[in-house]
Amino acid sequence: MESVSILDMDTEGEGFRLKCDVFEEIFENVRDLPVAIISVAGPFRKGKSFLLNVLLQYLMENQSNKWHKNGDKKIPNIFHSRGGPERNTVGIHITNKPFMLETSNKKKVAVFLMDTQGMFDPKTGAKDCSTIFALSTLLSSVQIYNLTSQIQENDLQQLEVFTSYARYAAEKKQHANASSPPFQGLIFLIRNWEMTDFDNGTKGGKKYLKTVTEVQLEENRMVRQNLKTSFSQVSCTLMPHPGKTVGARKSKDDSAITICDIDKEFLETADGLATQLFKKENLLVKKLNGITITGEGLIDLAIEYTKILSSGEMPKVSNLVEANDRVEFVRKIEVFIDEYRKDMLNKVGEVYHDPEALKRMNDIHLANAVAKFEEHDKLDDEMSIIYKEKLETGIRRVLLEIQAENNTRREKVKNLIFEAATEAGNVYKKHLDSYACGKYMEQLDKGAAHAKSESLKAFKKLTRQYDRDLVKVNEREYHLAVEAKHKEFEAENAKLKVYRLCKLFCNAYYFLCMQEITEKDLELLFSALKRKYTRKMNQVLVD
Repeated sequence: MESVSILDMDTEGEGFRLKCDVFEEIFENVRDLPVAIISVAGPFRKGKSFLLNVLLQYLMENQSNKWHKNGDKKIPNIFHSRGGPERNTVGIHITNKPFMLETSNKKKVAVFLMDTQGMFDPKTGAKDCSTIFALSTLLSSVQIYNLTSQIQENDLQQLEVFTSYARYAAEKKQHANASSPPFQGLIFLIRNWEMTDFDNGTKGGKKYLKTVTEVQLEENRMVRQNLKTSFSQVSCTLMPHPGKTVGARKSKDDSAITICDIDKEFLETADGLATQLFKKENLLVKKLNGITITGEGLIDLAIEYTKILSSGEMPKVSNLVEANDRVEFVRKIEVFIDEYRKDMLNKVGEVYHDPEALKRMNDIHLANAVAKFEEHDKLDDEMSIIYKEKLETGIRRVLLEIQAENNTRREKVKNLIFEAATEAGNVYKKHLDSYACGKYMEQLDKGAAHAKSESLKAFKKLTRQYDRDLVKVNEREYHLAVEAKHKEFEAENAKLKVYRLCKLFCNAYYFLCMQEITEKDLELLFSALKRKYTRKMNQVLVD
């Protein structure tokens, strides 16, 4: 087993490239297995590589309870570790073969250890620091943040900068779920711990971390809150110094370190840390939005995240303060778009609006979003133009969604207006029927005028909650409904006229039958009446 570099770093510190062939070769044999990546990050020359070698010894001894008691055993130097002030690891290194462990439900997991280039060395700029930490956090299931002596406020602020950078990349790839943290485990590992107020290990670390998280200043509280929302598990381990023998090593000393060279307290704490990381019940498998990631999935993630982090879309940084400001500002662009969406939806409500009215609303809330952008703008002119365009593009996308929904509402409202027109037509007919009282009406003007007035009132009442312009455009449906009901009434009134004529004819015939006239005269009169009323009834039917 050996550790291999997975990044090609630009000699001038301006960028990097994923060694895809190397990365794929490492994970080729575990393509279908869940993976767990344990990464260590933090300031340079603070013993990260040495710690990983100690953890490797624990795994090579098959997690034996006595791994740290065999004094003659040599600590492997798989992650090259040496003394001196110069940086050792460049980029990101990872074990080229996995340790096959099991979870509590007896599922096999391929476990890899990852070492990262130390931050804040004189040769590494803020961008590379941010990029290396971001990529290791995006790929790992547990990120160990390696610090010395204690957690200081600037440690937390710097961690927030790097985490924000990683979070931005996750959101860019839409791998961040608003309902849960985007990253899994974070362990604050405090090296060279000397304070006697708190015991070494995880128990003392838990108590110490509680004192660190209890703050009064609002700006410091926000830093801690952001970390909690970024990692699903946050813990702390207090680890004493490994001893004089290890500390006295010089930069050119490549001799192996044995177990007996390391102080007992350090080894016991390392054993507790290893148990926390690798025991069945504790092993944290890499997941993304709750989905277990296999070796094949990790290859895809590495390629995707490397493209994002090395693209021109990531915020430009020149120092850590500027990095934090810019990353947070770029993330705020999505907040501005969400605020625009909420403001527009609150204004629009559940009703249809005329397109011009919708445009006026958009003009107001777009101007508000742009004003917020300009107020918080931390970018240079070139990037400011790019991200302002992204803001406007995002808002246009939201507006199109609102317009589509508005058009759907328009069709629904049109159907409701048609229903209102039909109901108003029924009101018109009802009032005409009431005016006629079931009798034939020779003159309809007065009754029709009253019925028209009442039906119009009903139509306006039924449509008063709808857009006035849309009602006006579709008012023709009301007139058509009234016209149809008027024709229906006229047909019924014509039938009443025929019935009335028939009744008159029958009454006349009866009257004649009662008179004392000859049968011949009766037939002549009957024929005359029949011709007269037949002609009139035919005329009615034709009309």
